[in-house]
Amino acid sequence: MRRPFAVESATTERRRSGKLVRMRAFLLGLWVLTAGGCVSAKSGVPTMGATVGMAPTRLELAAAMKTVAVVVYVTSWCPVCARARAWLDQHGYAYQPLDVDHDLRAALRLNALNRRGSIPTFDIDGTVLRGFDPDALEDTLVSAALARYRASIKTKP
Repeated sequence: MRRPFAVESATTERRRSGKLVRMRAFLLGLWVLTAGGCVSAKSGVPTMGATVGMAPTRLELAAAMKTVAVVVYVTSWCPVCARARAWLDQHGYAYQPLDVDHDLRAALRLNALNRRGSIPTFDIDGTVLRGFDPDALEDTLVSAALARYRASIKTKP
């Protein structure tokens, strides 16, 4: 007997997840190649760097990641905020938590960034993310680091 269309098996979920991971890897590789860099076949990490239009090395990207400004608007009672902070700590990202329950200025800034006032809200170098999605958060952090890396390359003589 066939299952109804609305019910999906765990196998289907895994296949879809695998397809998404492969698609993201393909798009990253395509982006790096069109930018003039190369992707290591072993690690999948962009290699080459130090010139405009090329992808940064792992060390250059790590150095740029340390300069990314991350502000997280949280509350003490929010379990999703706790998970987001734990994820940032686990991955070694520096961030500034602002508790909107105890800091009126933080609450006003949160209202200006996110009219709904939902938490956690992330301000990553001017890019605002609402809610906690680890993949979107990491993508935004890497994008901000790449932007900072490109800016540092342009300022070098």
